[in-house]
Amino acid sequence: MRGILKWIFVVTCFSSSTTLFAVGQFPQYMFDDAEMSVQEHYNDMLEMLKTENWKGVHRRATIIIDHFTDSPFIGEVRYQNGVALYKLKRYEEANLAFTDYLQKTPHVKHFESAIDLKFSIAEKFRTGTRAHLFGVKKFPRVLSGKEQSLEIYEEVIASLPNHDLAARSLYGKGEILAKIHDYRESIDTFQTLIRRFPKHACTPDSYVQIAKIYLAQCQREFPDPDALDLAEINLRKFRLNFPGEKRLELAYNYLHDMKEIFAKDLLEIADFYHRVKKKDAEKIYLSYLIDKYPDTETACEVCELMMDVEGRTTELRDLGSKEKAVALYLRTQEKSLIDIDNQAEEPAEIVSKINPKQKKVDAFLDMQHQLQEYELAKKEKNEDSATETVR
Repeated sequence: MRGILKWIFVVTCFSSSTTLFAVGQFPQYMFDDAEMSVQEHYNDMLEMLKTENWKGVHRRATIIIDHFTDSPFIGEVRYQNGVALYKLKRYEEANLAFTDYLQKTPHVKHFESAIDLKFSIAEKFRTGTRAHLFGVKKFPRVLSGKEQSLEIYEEVIASLPNHDLAARSLYGKGEILAKIHDYRESIDTFQTLIRRFPKHACTPDSYVQIAKIYLAQCQREFPDPDALDLAEINLRKFRLNFPGEKRLELAYNYLHDMKEIFAKDLLEIADFYHRVKKKDAEKIYLSYLIDKYPDTETACEVCELMMDVEGRTTELRDLGSKEKAVALYLRTQEKSLIDIDNQAEEPAEIVSKINPKQKKVDAFLDMQHQLQEYELAKKEKNEDSATETVR
């Protein structure tokens, strides 16, 4: 209630001050300005431009725009009025002034410069500059300027579709959409940037932003396996188009964090089956976790837990998480692996031959192949032993 009363008081004071100004004494410069011709106003404005007297420029430009619309200087005056308002940090009014200049001027002399300044205004709003309440200059800057930024970005993209400003506008638009949790539209915007400007400086950051958005989507919403697949496709395209890019590591880390989320979901399901004493279902989910996400910390924790149960932690204690996961997966496939005799080469020794720093997923398939060869050799050895015993 107090807040409402404060706003009523502010509006009342503003209205009263406006009324008093209307019926009170006018400043002397208003009478002087009324006696000047349009040429004198224009020359005075040019002199003020040289000294960067932006308030004076705005005052002269406003007089010309309001009272001399047929003047041959009107186009230049509209543009300089927008520049003056921009310099005075009155960004909402400056944006409207440049729009007025672009729409009402027959032969636009400063087209690209006006678009560039509009883009700068959008960047101001995107990076935290607030907008005036009700769009009135006398009210404080308390409103977010993101909506105005999006509108200006759209204007820039439509006006200069193949220009550097369009690429930067697409990137800014994508960032704002991601912040307001419009993930699908944000991803589409970044992908448009990538398709339209494949070698632009913003393109690698667009790949990273897409990976970041997929992760945020999984964190805020229900984890979607399709999002994980799309994130992997995004990373492959990023690696293909920018093979030596340092920001590849950022995209990979976001993808890895996504895998952690999915792995933890599987672990929760396995834990549920553990609590209801359904060990077969629990084993299925744990095996699928390790098979699907072997390079996650969750898989590493599951490996250590299950290897402790099997009493086989000593051989694998120093290996990396992926190698532990591979070893555990191989051991959980067949019960006979737990009872291998000491004379043969242990699976742990096979696993230890993998470089612990290797991060390629192909290592998993290579280990499966090695184990198959090992088991085949072991089987043949047992058959030979049995044959000699019979003889």
